[in-house]
Amino acid sequence: MEESEYEDIFNYTNFQEYRIGSSESQKRKIRNRVKDFWVKNGQLYYIKDSPDERLVITKDKKDSIIKLCHVGTGCHLGRNKTISKITESYYWLGIVKDVTEFLKKCLQCQNENKKTTKTCQEIIPEPVPIKKEWNEIGIDLISPFPQSDKRPLSSADYNSSDAKKIKIPKIYTKTGDKGTSALYTGERRSKDDMIFSALGTTDELSSAIGIAAEYCTETNIPVTDRLHEVQCALQDLGSCIATPHSYEFYLIFSMEDHLYDKYVTDLENWIDEYTAELPPLTNFILPSGGKSATHIHLARSICRRAERSLTPLIRAEEIGPEPLKYLNRLSDFLFTTARYAAMKEGREEIIYRRIHADENKT
Repeated sequence: MEESEYEDIFNYTNFQEYRIGSSESQKRKIRNRVKDFWVKNGQLYYIKDSPDERLVITKDKKDSIIKLCHVGTGCHLGRNKTISKITESYYWLGIVKDVTEFLKKCLQCQNENKKTTKTCQEIIPEPVPIKKEWNEIGIDLISPFPQSDKRPLSSADYNSSDAKKIKIPKIYTKTGDKGTSALYTGERRSKDDMIFSALGTTDELSSAIGIAAEYCTETNIPVTDRLHEVQCALQDLGSCIATPHSYEFYLIFSMEDHLYDKYVTDLENWIDEYTAELPPLTNFILPSGGKSATHIHLARSICRRAERSLTPLIRAEEIGPEPLKYLNRLSDFLFTTARYAAMKEGREEIIYRRIHADENKT
């Protein structure tokens, strides 16, 4: 959206004012368009054709949005996934065209021959000449393709040099061998930068929650789905940390309030739900109550450390305060969930007591 059009819709939606010198036809056009928009927290949102509001992006900011969504969680997403990720939260006219053009200019995607359009071709098996007896054969069973129940078999012998080799991307890139890592913006910083410290702690937190979720699954404690939702939210939080405000991230996460308000509200609702089933807390409790509860307590303590790791980033204005608010509420949720898990498993929580209290009295 052009800056002038953005201002026209914003001003009429917010103040019912037209640009000075606007003709009647221009005013009529603005009135017809404003029904698809509304203003919230000083930002213009698009509300048509979607149950969720989407932040309107002006022309000069769209490349920053495309770059953020295209990089994804560290790998370069394809065209359709990039478009899908953008349209979940943002709006401007011509997203498909702009993304297609952006990917054509993405050097890494071009080097990897990443296609920008989805193509479907029939899989035709190719005959392999047999020059000697096979001693060992590998067979892969591939899951059904979309809109099909067929499961193709792929086989290859390990001795023949005639079998075609498939190039598999390597997990290692060697780009961090010199002690630096890349942010989502492409900027490289030292691995001991406070941003990577915060990212590492949130990653550790997600791993701890994953372990706790496995224990909860084994003992049939009905919290696993919510723990997995938390892990997904932490992935979004990592995206926020890895794209500092110094790279125009402030304009993207002017949606921060909108995004994190939903996440925080979910946590508060879950806390209230579990608390209603729990006995009142009248004493300090120790991390206890079975393996599930104890591992959730472990995740809670890592969550507190993650909070502390974000504080210097907020003070340096690298990120906004919303992720910290989420982690603060998450630690409360994990504490409540640990108690809930102990109750569901029928395990006793250990109460804190002062050691040698009787001796001190004498």
